[in-house]
Amino acid sequence: DAYIAGSDGQAYCSQECAKAGGQTHWATTNSVSPAYVSDVLNGRRDPGESITRALGYRREVKYVPDHWEHQDATKKDSSK
Repeated sequence: DAYIAGSDGQAYCSQECAKAGGQTHWATTNSVSPAYVSDVLNGRRDPGESITRALGYRREVKYVPDHWEHQDATKKDSSK
């Protein structure tokens, strides 16, 4: 399945706004505040649930292990 990562969400939202005839029209059509859409498009806010759902996505935050931190911890443990 396709997914959007990082600033790609901002770019995708911008494309969808352009297809709809502008960010105000897209926002109104999708029951989202035009000011909020403007903040997302200008990088002042991350897209939240209302925008990601309107784009046909859901927001998912992931925490992954830091390879270097894990490697350092392994070295410390192996010296015991």
